[in-house]
Amino acid sequence: MVLEAKHISGNTQVYTFGEEESMLSDIFYMNNGFVTEGKFDVGEITAQCSYKKYRLSDQFRLIIAQYDEEGRLMNLACQSSTNASSDLIMTKLDVIRSTGTMIKIMLWDQNLKPRKDCIVLEPYPEGYGNPTVSKENFDIFLALGQSNMAGRGKVEEQDIYPIPGAYLFNADDEWEVAQAQFVNNKWLGFNRYSLVKDEKKYQGLGPAVYFAKTLAEALSDTGREIGIVCNARGDTSIEQWQKGYAGSEDFNLYEEAVRRAKIAKESGTLKGIIWHQGCANVNSTDYIEKFIKFVTDLRNDLECPDLPIIVGEIAGFGDSEEKRDKRMNFIRNYLKELPKYVEHCYLISSAGNSDIGDKSHFDSRSQRKMGKAYAKSALMNIYGISQPQKELINIVSVEASAGSLNVNAAKDGVTSIYTWDVEDTYWSAPIGSYWIAYFEEPKSVSEIKSYFRNPWNYTYQYKIYTRFNGEWSLAVDKSQTYYYENVDLDGYVVDVLDNVLADAVKIEITGVCDIDGNPITSGDIPAACHEFEFR
Repeated sequence: MVLEAKHISGNTQVYTFGEEESMLSDIFYMNNGFVTEGKFDVGEITAQCSYKKYRLSDQFRLIIAQYDEEGRLMNLACQSSTNASSDLIMTKLDVIRSTGTMIKIMLWDQNLKPRKDCIVLEPYPEGYGNPTVSKENFDIFLALGQSNMAGRGKVEEQDIYPIPGAYLFNADDEWEVAQAQFVNNKWLGFNRYSLVKDEKKYQGLGPAVYFAKTLAEALSDTGREIGIVCNARGDTSIEQWQKGYAGSEDFNLYEEAVRRAKIAKESGTLKGIIWHQGCANVNSTDYIEKFIKFVTDLRNDLECPDLPIIVGEIAGFGDSEEKRDKRMNFIRNYLKELPKYVEHCYLISSAGNSDIGDKSHFDSRSQRKMGKAYAKSALMNIYGISQPQKELINIVSVEASAGSLNVNAAKDGVTSIYTWDVEDTYWSAPIGSYWIAYFEEPKSVSEIKSYFRNPWNYTYQYKIYTRFNGEWSLAVDKSQTYYYENVDLDGYVVDVLDNVLADAVKIEITGVCDIDGNPITSGDIPAACHEFEFR
């Protein structure tokens, strides 16, 4: 189903919908520009439908009807499938401007009975698109960086709906309800309003969408709302983001970020920055120093000396071994060190992410994961909302079917994912081997956290078993997984169990695959190098 609405200014908005149409009314209702002060400012509406696609009978009618506020018919347009030149029928309605009006687009069968109500349009409430809370309760975040902040992931159906309690700063320096937008036959993400974006590049799904969604949902009972100011541009270096940069390819990145942030914070409180940048600086040796200057200048110019900044790791994968090594070294030697040098700076992991096919840009699944990770970090480090710590289960003894095993490492866990080069902190064994931890007494196991070697480029497939009263039961089956969906802020792969009572846990490695999902034999790379915490 396709809906086209033409504004009286002549601008046209087109929407294409799939099979499920239960929320179509929200999609059209939530887009600014069509309704103002309770009146329709739409000049005409065109609807079209392919009846073969929807498996409709050859005899049906596509109807657009306009009703007044008391439900009386004001205007009607109708097209019969029998008059269509192909399986696509279309009808057009010139909308009468009126207060309290409603538009229905319907499919009726040959007996003039409704097949389904596809779309309902209603006037915007007064003030729609503006934050509904006080300035003190409207929390604003800047989303800055390179292409993975701008977003190259495809905006899919689950990503297009409005986010209650969240707003996006648009190109007119005004707030509107946060949601994707359908422009020139494609859905665009939040960076579409960036005034420094590369117009030739797709502004798709970036992390800001699910960052806003996760925050708004988590804070919905606190009386707070979220504002997002996106100003990212792909293929830009930390040098180009410096205050006063005047070199080649000067896009006024810093100046535009500050200008828009100052206007935005007139209606709210600047709460933090989410930052994703670094691929253009993998050969740098002074990234930390330049990042410190960038953050210091930004905080000073925005008059927010303690403004938090959450840094996302760049992609650890690449289309060559050299590129992978450079990116991994940059993550380990620079990005992970930033919180040591910048106060109120936090890092989230990109471990387990996958790409759109270019070995550089995160796909839609990964962008959703990154957005949620940014939000979890903000909730924990900015709002002080975190999950309660669970008691660590003591491991009495450890058994491995093959390979080398460091018992202390298995008991205590390594401090971070970046220690994979330290051989004695990992269990190394061939595919098909297993690893068993025995507890001093039966415990309720709710969570198993694992570190895997190089989770950017390889996925370890595994099964987890729990034992109680001498019987083993399968608790987790990841033997067919091709990417890690459940990676936390620190790079742990987290498996949640339903408080299973166990006196031992067994982890069996069933396979390893590369970033493209191709299986890797045990002779190609060291297999099954990981650690576990049991909580």
